This record gives sequence, structure tokens and C-alpha cells, in this order.
Amino acid sequence: MPPLMGDLPAFRVGDPAPAFARVGVDFFGPLAVKRQRKREKRYGCLLTCLSTRAVHIDLAHSLGTDSFIIAMRRMMARRGKTKLVCWDNETNLRAGERELCQSLQRWNQAKIADTLSQEGVEWKFNPPAAPHFGGVFERLVRSAKRALSTVLGDRVVDDETLRTVVTEFEALLNGRPLTHTAGFALWT
Repeated sequence: MPPLMGDLPAFRVGDPAPAFARVGVDFFGPLAVKRQRKREKRYGCLLTCLSTRAVHIDLAHSLGTDSFIIAMRRMMARRGKTKLVCWDNETNLRAGERELCQSLQRWNQAKIADTLSQEGVEWKFNPPAAPHFGGVFERLVRSAKRALSTVLGDRVVDDETLRTVVTEFEALLNGRPLTHTAGFALWT
């Protein structure tokens, strides 16, 4: 007997909505950039449309509350208004990403929720010990990190080059087929 699968959350399969009306958010990094003679850290902010699985990647200069709100506002200016933001509690990060986890726990989540509620955005956290709830965006973070490490390796680039590379990865991820393509005939 095949195992029973749980139902997808209602916000993923509910009423049809425009792309990026419901998004999942996750951060990855830190990414090193050079600025004059010193190195600084940047973080990738990956926003995934929960219904179409389209991706928007933006760079945040820090893991502070204001930096996230600015990245979110840039995404809404380009992709349209968001109604629901879904994010895990970040307690499931591995030890190698400890710095990211500690910074995210220091966020002023009340300020984020207040700012987004003024825009009419609902804020939803996944359960703390359930990484499978964020599988939609966790897998895309892995793809983005793998592409970055393949192209950049250990090189440290400037902000403009990093932004260009991240935007090209966004296009690469959005160009992937979302359905099985082996059964389609090719016309010549």
C-alpha cells in the first residue's frame, strides 16, 4: 500500500492568485563582497511564489529588520503586491549557518509584522521543528547556493558583480520547466 501523503496547505492550492501574491522567504549566505580594500558580508533573500514557484532573489546588506523590509519592498515594487508571507522560524539551520540563525533570532519580528500589515500583508511562520513545511523555498535556496559556489567559488567580487550574478541565477531558476517535459513531442 502506498503511503498516505498529507494535503498541501490551503495557501498553496487555494484560490487562484497572481504570481508573488503568496510568497515563501528564506535567507542564504553570508556572501563576501569587496568594497575598496575590505570585505563585507551580503545575504541573499530568496522569495518564492508559493503557487507558481517563480523566484525573486534580492541582496540584503545585513540581516537587520530594516534591510529585510527594504528587500521586501523592492520585490513588491517589481513583482506586485504580496498578500501572504510564509517563513520558517529558522531554528532548523545547521551549525555551519549559526551566524545566520543568531542574527535572525535577533530580528524585531513585531516591527516586520507591523510594517507589512500596513501594506495589507499577512505574516505566517511555519512550525519550529518542521523544515518540510518550507520545502518549496528550501530546495531553491540549495539550488541558488550551489550555482553561486560553482560560478564564484572562493572569489570575492564587488557589489555590482554579485548583484548581476544573483540576477542571472534568478533568471536561470525561473527558466526551469515546472512540469515533466519528456512526454512532449518536438515539432520541426
